[in-house]
Amino acid sequence: IAPNQQQRDIVNRDVKINEPQIGDVRVTFSEIPCAMVSILAKLSGTTLTKWSSKQGSGYDVASLTYGAVSVQEMIASAQDANTMKTWGLRAAGWALNWIGYGMITSIVSTTADISLNWIPVLGGMATSLINLGVSIANIILANCTTMLVASIAWVFYRPVLGITLLVGSLGLFFGASSIGRKKKDADPKSE
Repeated sequence: IAPNQQQRDIVNRDVKINEPQIGDVRVTFSEIPCAMVSILAKLSGTTLTKWSSKQGSGYDVASLTYGAVSVQEMIASAQDANTMKTWGLRAAGWALNWIGYGMITSIVSTTADISLNWIPVLGGMATSLINLGVSIANIILANCTTMLVASIAWVFYRPVLGITLLVGSLGLFFGASSIGRKKKDADPKSE
């Protein structure tokens, strides 16, 4: 269905940037009360700009705080905010790992539910125990993966801490897998 001439006129209306019409731009105003502020920025001539760090883009500094605050307090506040953001991202990464492993291993829980749920009392208990074991395995895998990724990132910035964390995460992973292997080898039914 082709648009009629009136629709074409609306779509093809010439917009002239230098000749604004009523309704082209929405303007709003808000009041900022007069108050004492402390600013941490670079003075370029008569204007304040972001201070560019030697670390490159994304590390620019420009901060405004209400009240008379010392430079040390502003820097400490920025470091605290950065620490909270970092730990929040780490927790989110761990949660995504745990959810991902839960999605991968959900087939085990589903299979146990389908195959054991017909047993009146023991089926529900067996399914619950299997789900508990799978959840514990997912937590261990999420911990190992999160520690592994964090340790690889830390190796470049703080080698001693990064290598220690890397050895710890690999030790946790191989320790958990060797416990599983020992239990499998000790089980006489597995042969």
